[in-house]
Amino acid sequence: MKIVNVELYNRTAYFDGIGSRTGRRLRRHFRFHPDKYQYMPKYRDGKWDGWITMLKRDRATGGYKVNSGLFLALQESIERKEKIKFAIQDMREFVRFNDDNILSDRIYQNLCIRAMQRERSGGLILSATASGKTLIAGLYFKALIGTGCFVVDELTLLEQAREALSEVIGEEVGKVGEQVFNPKRITVATIQTLHLHKDRADFKSWMDALNVVIIDELHIALNRRNIETVKAAKPHIVFGLTATLELQKEMVRIPAYALCGPTLFEYHQEEGTEEGFLAPGIVCAVKVIQEGLLGSYHPEYQDLITESDVRNDCIVGLVKESIDRGRHVVVIVERVAHLRRLSKMVGEIPHKTVFGEKKTQERIMAKKGFERGEIRLIICNKVFKKGVDIKIIDTIIECSALSSKNDAIQKFGRGKRTKAAKDGLIYIDINDRSPFRSTRDSDDWNRFHKASKSRLAAFRRRNVPITIVNWDDNPEEVLDIAEAKLQRYIRKLRRNTKNVVFH
Repeated sequence: MKIVNVELYNRTAYFDGIGSRTGRRLRRHFRFHPDKYQYMPKYRDGKWDGWITMLKRDRATGGYKVNSGLFLALQESIERKEKIKFAIQDMREFVRFNDDNILSDRIYQNLCIRAMQRERSGGLILSATASGKTLIAGLYFKALIGTGCFVVDELTLLEQAREALSEVIGEEVGKVGEQVFNPKRITVATIQTLHLHKDRADFKSWMDALNVVIIDELHIALNRRNIETVKAAKPHIVFGLTATLELQKEMVRIPAYALCGPTLFEYHQEEGTEEGFLAPGIVCAVKVIQEGLLGSYHPEYQDLITESDVRNDCIVGLVKESIDRGRHVVVIVERVAHLRRLSKMVGEIPHKTVFGEKKTQERIMAKKGFERGEIRLIICNKVFKKGVDIKIIDTIIECSALSSKNDAIQKFGRGKRTKAAKDGLIYIDINDRSPFRSTRDSDDWNRFHKASKSRLAAFRRRNVPITIVNWDDNPEEVLDIAEAKLQRYIRKLRRNTKNVVFH
């Protein structure tokens, strides 16, 4: 068995004295094809093989190096497959924590914090939406002797995270964003601001002194901007927080491990629901049948989704019926044009629209007004996926027609927060379908049929209860069926988990 010597530092692993042959063997484990690489000009012109390789030559020594997190995540797999043994000289520095017994009242959060405290390079925290990832970060930072930065991807989330962390830590939390540079021991920053100013002297001095970086909503942070920014900061430890991450996909797994490290802790929606920390929720798939147009994607999306009378009438009917029943409704769309169309159609119902073009303060006010019950309808687009904390939501109507399983689970999780007098969540998925007996080769095949089934498959894998209803212009029937399904699920939870209390 070949022995490969490794010098392991907090952020980089160096392979000592390996030749080009061993380098080639290792390289195939530390590479991935980016999404849609086969359509990229360099690949199509034969100027690139389609691989992004994370194993690099070290100019100083002429050897090889790779991100520590990626090495640690793949170490055992590589040893097994290549029949080699890594002899590791661990040179990583520890960060220190105070001796105070800083604990949560939830066992899973304490387990997560302990796992984080043991780490010297970082890793992934896969914890369900509404399970308290910001609280976990706050308790970790509270115990940390040193400096830390909590990175968000949205200006709307900057103050929300800063306020939440300050309450947990018990000290003023700094702010870097919205043209403010006011770092403290613990700071909340937007990734956009960090990337924009990473070469500025005062930014660089502060970033160089960071011990720990925690990246929120990692599933939307796996891009070159974030990777370059973290590389420039050079913290000892990097953690990534997310509810879902498609680690089975090479193009997700490799960059995630490289940015943060291996998976350290998992706590999924099923566990949170069974233990009473997350509200029970069901999916009601409302099948809307439309003939396809055999056109390209964007025109079909416009005709069958954004401007479809039958589909939009279904959405508006469900909104009105939900509001009549006293429910608190969030409608999620993909395109701003769709959002504006629906806003006009429900014009007589007091509501707010939330999307990227809205000023941050407007979006914050809309959220607070909804939480206070001043309005009971928000129509929003994808900004809703990014850490929005609204406990009162009990009805989500998802209208985006996207195929992403991650996207579906993230949106569902936004309604899982608990609140007094909230029974649970009804998540209505507008489920596009082709006419009966239509096939992919048929002239009337609806391209969004496949995406609808993909989303339902994601929910089934997470054991989310699903009821499927055909749309026949009867929103009362849909809500009756959905509410009955939710109540049956709640009764089942209480039977299976005695004395469960939804917190």
